[in-house]
Amino acid sequence: KIDGAQTVPNVTTNASGVATLVLNATRDSLCVNLATTGLSGAITGLHIHEGAPGATGGVVVAFTADVVGNRVNTKIPVTDLDMKKLMDGMYYFNIHTAANAPGEIRGQITLETDWSYWTWLDESYVSSGASGYGIALYNLSRDKQVLEVAVVTYGLTGPITGVHLHSTATGMVAIGLDSLIVDGDQLWGTVDFSGFDMDSLDGGFYLNIHTASNAPGEIAGLTGINKGHYAFDSRLDKGFLGTSSTAKGIAHIEINAEMDTIWYDIAWDTLVGNFTAMHFHAGSGGVMYNMTGDVSGNQCHGMWVSPPDSALDMFIKGSAYINMHSDAMPAGEIAANVIRFAREGYQIHIDAAQTDPQVTSAATGGGLVSINREQTNAHFMMAADNFTGMVTAAHFHMGAAGNSGGVVYPLPWAVGGAYGYWTGSSMTPFTQANSTAFQDGLIYVNIHSDSAASGEARGQVLRDATCFVSLSTDIADVDRFNAGITVFPNPVDAQASVQITLENHFSGSLIVSDMYGRTIFAQNLNLRAGSHRLDLPAQDLAAGMYIVRISAGNSNGTVARTFIKN
Repeated sequence: KIDGAQTVPNVTTNASGVATLVLNATRDSLCVNLATTGLSGAITGLHIHEGAPGATGGVVVAFTADVVGNRVNTKIPVTDLDMKKLMDGMYYFNIHTAANAPGEIRGQITLETDWSYWTWLDESYVSSGASGYGIALYNLSRDKQVLEVAVVTYGLTGPITGVHLHSTATGMVAIGLDSLIVDGDQLWGTVDFSGFDMDSLDGGFYLNIHTASNAPGEIAGLTGINKGHYAFDSRLDKGFLGTSSTAKGIAHIEINAEMDTIWYDIAWDTLVGNFTAMHFHAGSGGVMYNMTGDVSGNQCHGMWVSPPDSALDMFIKGSAYINMHSDAMPAGEIAANVIRFAREGYQIHIDAAQTDPQVTSAATGGGLVSINREQTNAHFMMAADNFTGMVTAAHFHMGAAGNSGGVVYPLPWAVGGAYGYWTGSSMTPFTQANSTAFQDGLIYVNIHSDSAASGEARGQVLRDATCFVSLSTDIADVDRFNAGITVFPNPVDAQASVQITLENHFSGSLIVSDMYGRTIFAQNLNLRAGSHRLDLPAQDLAAGMYIVRISAGNSNGTVARTFIKN
């Protein structure tokens, strides 16, 4: 977010803006998408500067020549920025005007992520002399309201009798975690964090695990974060492989900003069999990296230097997994995918050209949506300007590009923008079906005004970076395949047809689902390049809106359309 509160010195203004930087699939370019609203005048300069929050620095990249009204949409080489400084939050956007030459609004560039903290637990912090150990992970939600805690221990003198986050300054209990104890040696669950400062998780707390033999604390450790790294974790159990093991494990994983080193710290409780090996596996099952040599007892600490790009891609996409083998279960006793904390990102380009029915207006804007890995909430930021009338409302609507649909969530539009979170506790709760609709490109922003009640400006929410691909009525992932899809007639009475046009051979599926994400109809497809017509039985469908999509699967792309059954 870009605003006057971040400028040095502060500028009192209602102006704001939103900027996104999206790394392309080959990790050599950044798409820059920026929109402002409410500035005192025309933009006279727009740059990325180097500097920490509250400090000023020199220009690193200039975008002044790329400004079109209140927007910038361009691409820069990754080499224009130092990736470590970018991950450390050492760059900011500064937008200059004639009235505020040093900068009218400013925004620090940070990774759109939930926050990952962790603790290695042993006796050293409390000097208990015990030989047990463990690992604790803390996932703080982007809105700083909920703290998820996961702990696995091994070798304790007895069951956990109490566990707390203590203040390192006073030693007093800050947050009690007894309600999260599972099986006497683990913790799983969430606690309310709304009354605490997130900075306290970076060394301001220590986790203390108490037992009957060591009432003051048996194992403990400071909470911490490694800034400037991409964070991942893995929660190992029987479910991934379908084994009968009762063991659990936790892995904390980090990749540095240069993406040339992977660090891992892993702990697990008692396996059914004797440990034999542990690896990072590819999604297809093959071993990518052997960690067995870094194992001591029920813990593993090490690093993978110079991982190949193919492995990094699997980590980012969530298809890599950890497999822990034992002599009782040689194929693997416990395992789990490696999942990133960085959120799933979407961009929004807002203008009048996307409205339906189309209106004539100079209104333009942009923004972002990000969804957490559990798919339980969406963070949204957007700004738009140059409306012909007064904005009366703004919403997320359901509908593919070129189609109109109903409201799914009202946006808190005020002073040219909307900023907030759509969560499970919102008046209209965020659901898995909503997340799926975002993934399929079926959500759009519609901004209504008193001069265009049906919508003066609209923007489809897309996973694609809008400077890498052009906007069209076909919605697809960054790994898009070239296809077009049409449903006719629309609305449908009894029988519908789906026209699919392909530039290349396509193997995948056709899926029809309702607005709750429930699959109504599915059919496997294996089609040559060209035009194909498929019949879609609709006579038994209840009246309402449906989604038809063709999907190549494995994140290779989805193209979707909505249709209405009378």
